[in-house]
Amino acid sequence: MLERAEREVADPVSRQAIMEMVARIMSYKFSRKNLREIEAMLGIRFEETRVYQEIREDERRALVRLLLNQKFKSLPDRLVQRVNTLDLEQLERLAIGLLNFKKIADLEHWLSLPENQPRPVQEDEERAESGESDRGAATSTPSNGQSGDSNS
Repeated sequence: MLERAEREVADPVSRQAIMEMVARIMSYKFSRKNLREIEAMLGIRFEETRVYQEIREDERRALVRLLLNQKFKSLPDRLVQRVNTLDLEQLERLAIGLLNFKKIADLEHWLSLPENQPRPVQEDEERAESGESDRGAATSTPSNGQSGDSNS
């Protein structure tokens, strides 16, 4: 079915959607098989699917929220909602940046920076379709590396 979709569906977005749907169905159908076994059966890599990327982003977002709650005991709902708007690259920068935060004001400042504003969904989709990777973001230095120290 996947080979047929690759041959017969010209639109790459539609082809990707079909592949993801089949992958999702297969993962439910073969719930006792691990990820690598299902990938081998399908001849695809789940890491390349949008579903996998969304799960990865959700997991990172939950981890960053957990770290922020541990650091500041509780976050106002408006900040939780704002963190929920960050894309994967921004979440990775925040995970690094929060190591330097001393006060919630440092988080608010970080979120106010232009590079940390919500990005249009269309931009994210275009980046995903072009195959642009977010690798290396975890090793980049956040622009506010010293923000916590300036407010102490």
